[in-house]
Amino acid sequence: MTGTLATTRAAPPTIPSSAALLGYFGVLPFAAGAAIMVLDGVGPISAATAQVALVAYGAVILSFLGGIRWGAGLRIRDEDMRGRVLALSVIPSLIAWVALLMPALYALGLLVAAFVAQGAWDVRSTQDGHFPRWFGQLRIRLTLMVTLILIVATFVLMFLR
Repeated sequence: MTGTLATTRAAPPTIPSSAALLGYFGVLPFAAGAAIMVLDGVGPISAATAQVALVAYGAVILSFLGGIRWGAGLRIRDEDMRGRVLALSVIPSLIAWVALLMPALYALGLLVAAFVAQGAWDVRSTQDGHFPRWFGQLRIRLTLMVTLILIVATFVLMFLR
């Protein structure tokens, strides 16, 4: 090709189907909780129960993401770096615990901020080579889905209850 600049981009990473499937299934309880809140309850599950369950599930998943960090930190050979990563990896669990102690409206806002921050940290770590490339792509998708669902639930509490 004379006179043109050819650029090549690396193909997007292929997310392992097991990780994608489990990740997307993990979004379902978020969606169910928000949907039940929007519908003001479904069958025996009240909107109030759904909001408690949504915050609790968000706290569990945020702690799970911190656990991924802890596990990755165990593999770091440099003792100072390992110590920093392990210390930072407990922050999501602490934030999750605080969210469980707050009124739902504030807890949902805190969870949105925490999921965005955790997602950004995971993507950055993927770019730095600490996680496989596909992990960053999966975390972007899951973080977008979860935060949008939590924002919907926040708006339900702010404007519909």
